[in-house]
Amino acid sequence: MSESVKFPRFPVVARLEQSSRRQRILIAAIVSVVLFFLGLRNLATIIVDRWWSDSVTDAPLWRVRIVAQTQLFLLAFAAILAILGTTVFFIWHTGRRVLAPNNRVMRWYHARMGMAHHWLVAGIGIYVTWRALAAVPNFWQQWILFRDGFDLPNSVPGTGGNLGSYIFSLPFLNTTTSFLRQLTIFSFLLALAGHSTSGSFRWSKSVPSRRAASAHLLSLAGFFLLVQTFHYLFVQRHLQVLDSSGGFVGAGYTQTTFILPGLWVTAIFAALGVASLIHAIVTRQTKLATIGTALWAVVHVIALVALPAIVNKAVVAPAEGDKQLTAIAENLVATRTAYGLDDISESEISISNGLPNTTDA
Repeated sequence: MSESVKFPRFPVVARLEQSSRRQRILIAAIVSVVLFFLGLRNLATIIVDRWWSDSVTDAPLWRVRIVAQTQLFLLAFAAILAILGTTVFFIWHTGRRVLAPNNRVMRWYHARMGMAHHWLVAGIGIYVTWRALAAVPNFWQQWILFRDGFDLPNSVPGTGGNLGSYIFSLPFLNTTTSFLRQLTIFSFLLALAGHSTSGSFRWSKSVPSRRAASAHLLSLAGFFLLVQTFHYLFVQRHLQVLDSSGGFVGAGYTQTTFILPGLWVTAIFAALGVASLIHAIVTRQTKLATIGTALWAVVHVIALVALPAIVNKAVVAPAEGDKQLTAIAENLVATRTAYGLDDISESEISISNGLPNTTDA
């Protein structure tokens, strides 16, 4: 008895498979009308925004915003296509040549779903892409700061780096690394579920997985660690100046003494994890990759989560005034540097009857 007879299709799937050509054309036409309506609504919003902008100012604010949003949209679309798009592609094509799923549950699922399994994967990818791209234009101001930013003649005490990178680059880099990490994690989970369901990735060591599926999962994990390494060194280190966990906003004793060195150490282990994953892709030996990623996870938890919490509670809290004096002084220096307060000349003026005694001000 065939699987399709033993396990009939889900009703919705059976209805779609049995639909005629006219019915499919009708469904496609309805979807096209809905998309056309949504496009018209967005176009109307853009036109109204331009009218409003032209009515309040002669400055080209609308054009600057639209250009920035378009550039950001294209960059985000390229990233989604490269990460999530390739994930959907590999799920489709690495599973097509696996004729028999590896257990009864998978045979039941494939018999009940049929080609709808591919429709489901594509639908999830399209929905996530739509939601992500809808939110991307909201960050156009960060993109303009990053695109047109410049270095300033000041460095930041404590955490180091040029002041201009904190003001212009840091907001966009933080948003970008968060976006890429979330997109990569989602793509990895989708790939893991898709390859496991198709049978191309096997959890049992007795039956080897397909090399394409394993390499795809390892590549996503390696890219995540690569972005995480960049985040440690160029984003999270600089974000310590905005830390508000202590009695003031800025890098305190825990941040300067433990977290900043811990970020360097964790970044090294993350880079080693990337190297171990590349080694696993080339050699198909995953033992070193497992050890490398496990070490990175342990170091991350110890250096950036557990140790700072222990230091804050056992060392800083009992003597916060003494421990934070140096950090507060550095924070004041950084604040004066950022606002250029050292360039302001101070003078005393004596007041008589509400007026200065001298014309010198």
